[in-house]
Amino acid sequence: MIKKISLILMMCLFILASACQANASPAAPAAQGSADVENLIPKPGEKSMKGFELYSWQENGEWYFSVLIGTNRQKTDAEIHAPAATLRGLTGLQKMLRSIPAGETVSMVFHDPANIPPDDIVAKVQNMCTQLGLDMTGAR
Repeated sequence: MIKKISLILMMCLFILASACQANASPAAPAAQGSADVENLIPKPGEKSMKGFELYSWQENGEWYFSVLIGTNRQKTDAEIHAPAATLRGLTGLQKMLRSIPAGETVSMVFHDPANIPPDDIVAKVQNMCTQLGLDMTGAR
């Protein structure tokens, strides 16, 4: 009987010890795959504990935006500029902002000092957020 109990106890200890080992293959960084970027793009009606991050940049005289779910880390350029996340102009941005529930926070993140939108663009974004009941932070 003692041998059976000892054997069961050893098996339990082995299972516990093997469950506590570190993962041998670390996860790839979030910027590696498009599926990871898809997880950062808000779905219609989705709320976020950390709010939403709004990025902007200019290409060929036109403003582009991306709205990503807030996290505790800085987003990579690949995530910010991912085709699936890219919104063209204020019209594209407004469509995305309409899908975010009122009361959520949208933080304007200026990740590239050379690409900060002019005051009139920032004011239009602020106005959109206000009209949609979104709390915008980070605007100048």
